[in-house]
Amino acid sequence: MDEEKLKIARAMNKKQMDSCLDKAEELYVMGNNEEALEKANKGFATLEPYLKSHALDESTYNNAIKNYLLRAKIQLNLKKLEHALDDANEAVRLFEKHQEFTWDNLGIDEHELYLDRGYIHKALGDFPKAIADFTKTIDQNPEHFNAYTARGICYKEQGNMQEAIKDFTFSISLYDKNNIAAYFNRGNCYYLIEDYDKMYEDFNVIVESIRFNEKVNLSRDNKKYKYYKYIPIVDYQMLSLINHDAYFSDYKTLNDPLECCLISTSAWFNYCIEQYKITPRILALTLNPESKLMYSHYAKNHTGICVEYELDLDNLSNKFSYGQVKYENGKNSIENIRDLYMLKNKEWKYEKEFRLVRFDNEEFLDVKIASITFGYKCSEDHKKIIVNLLCSIFKPDDYNEPEYYEMKQEGNSNDLKRTLFKPPDEYYLTERKLFKLMQKYNFESLFNYQAAAFSDQEHNPIIKKYLDAKKTKKNNDN
Repeated sequence: MDEEKLKIARAMNKKQMDSCLDKAEELYVMGNNEEALEKANKGFATLEPYLKSHALDESTYNNAIKNYLLRAKIQLNLKKLEHALDDANEAVRLFEKHQEFTWDNLGIDEHELYLDRGYIHKALGDFPKAIADFTKTIDQNPEHFNAYTARGICYKEQGNMQEAIKDFTFSISLYDKNNIAAYFNRGNCYYLIEDYDKMYEDFNVIVESIRFNEKVNLSRDNKKYKYYKYIPIVDYQMLSLINHDAYFSDYKTLNDPLECCLISTSAWFNYCIEQYKITPRILALTLNPESKLMYSHYAKNHTGICVEYELDLDNLSNKFSYGQVKYENGKNSIENIRDLYMLKNKEWKYEKEFRLVRFDNEEFLDVKIASITFGYKCSEDHKKIIVNLLCSIFKPDDYNEPEYYEMKQEGNSNDLKRTLFKPPDEYYLTERKLFKLMQKYNFESLFNYQAAAFSDQEHNPIIKKYLDAKKTKKNNDN
């Protein structure tokens, strides 16, 4: 192959590599770690041969370091800790080996290399190495409050409460009362050394911040997902559906009796919260719309539905914390408020739960319904009731009717698949038929609510008009 063709081949390979790695970063930000790792591995299949060459420029090393660190973070999220550490070590090795480069285009700060590797060491329980990396981060950036907090947690795990309290205190001095994680962990340390007065002081600072400070920084997972909830078709759930609101349960009523009670200090923190008459409330969602187990457990043995919500998390008040639930057995490390309310035993892992926690005593949140998936055993009558309740006939002009899906057997297999479902015209009922169906299934509250809604409508004519419009559109499409 001549030199010109070789250059073209290299350029094409580099373009493919960059595309894969850029996509991996996008998927990582969205929280889709499995696909992100797959794309990252494809990119590395092209990147690593480049690294074996001796004639590499700063740009190639730049990309290598950045992407080794990216894959390390992805694998940390997937609990592939040894592989994550290998990648983080390689990123640090390349950085330290080529000090002749200026790294102006690296896209990350030098201290982030050691900070991210420190998090991996911490996850592996190698606290001395984690402390060494966090210390390097602090040496390079003495005002990195997260590094002080992370190092303090490691000291706490080693039983060195004096150094842990010192780090948490310095972290708080850098970030003041918004530094919830440092206050919470310092409060834990005071509990462990039986200094209960100082423990209460720290926990009360957190609670007061939640109550009064609109800038309080509760832990949040800012990646974007699709959010689902499995529900049975019962009166109160249908009322919530047509009102477009989601209900937050009292944290004490969760189905796992050991939730929020994983360490002694959690009970003390909950006590502090309740002294201020605040009840933490939880909305439990899932990222999986096709779980047969959850249809059995939460949607009344596949007779219910799975609702997809559109949530505007960016505009929630600062009295909300949210993120994916962490599944761990045995001793759990509670490092922030989100962990306190978002840790469950590994047996619950199949739920892929995404949870919102609120500290403002409100019970409902306005939501948009993006889609409804009918369970495999959902009856035709129930489908008709839901379609009519969410029909755009009875909603404002800017209302978008949700998409509908149904769970169907996949061929002759024993698996179920989510399939698009278009309600036929006969699903759209007259007022009389809809009311009869609601009475048949004892939806008393729903009946009364919808009766009031119908009182403002021109009953059958508007339904006829709607069906006529649908038929006209169908004819035009043909």
